[in-house]
Amino acid sequence: MPEGSSFNVIRKLYDKYFLGRRYDLGHGKERQIASKLRGIREDHKSRYLFARSLCKSEERVLDCASGIGYGAFILSKSKHVKSIDCVDKDAFAHEYGSRYFSSKKVVRHHTDLFDFIRTQKTDSYSLVTSFETIEHLDDPQNFLIGLKLMLRADGRLILSSPNEIVLPFNKEQFPYHVKHYTQQTMIELLQSVGFSSINTYYQPSKSSYEINNDPSGAFLICTATA
Repeated sequence: MPEGSSFNVIRKLYDKYFLGRRYDLGHGKERQIASKLRGIREDHKSRYLFARSLCKSEERVLDCASGIGYGAFILSKSKHVKSIDCVDKDAFAHEYGSRYFSSKKVVRHHTDLFDFIRTQKTDSYSLVTSFETIEHLDDPQNFLIGLKLMLRADGRLILSSPNEIVLPFNKEQFPYHVKHYTQQTMIELLQSVGFSSINTYYQPSKSSYEINNDPSGAFLICTATA
């Protein structure tokens, strides 16, 4: 067998058994889909690990645009997390996540945020997470209003976006995005819908677990209080 073919076979076996089974749903690398946490990109996992580190006691969590729910699975490992509601419009993502990232703490909702709000009690959650979502939205302000409705008065939001300073928005490079955010534009957006106590952090790159205060990072993370 030629060396190239042999390498491809080995790589496929590595992907399947070490990184886990993966799919491309036509969004390239926009959605992280793997049957094992090892197959999820490092920066995506670290956002949920960061959120988990901020959990206190008896947290009720809403993860909006949760995808397959690997993030909810990470959060579920905290003794401080009581329950997690995962909201996503993708039925396949929920089905896949139920198979590979199940947890007794996690409930999956095949719906969008606003339909979910209509069926739920507002002011219900102590923590809302929504990572790498806001850059896809034409109306981010309305989305944030929806998230704020679901938070208790002292509840916290944690979200992320590509850092416009480091990863300038370009439609050819980011065909599924609408806008990237700087620290200032993100703070102004959050303040415009009533969030306060806003803190910003950064991630250096796609391949890094690190989260720090260096504004040269490729991704921006914000925490805010309702």
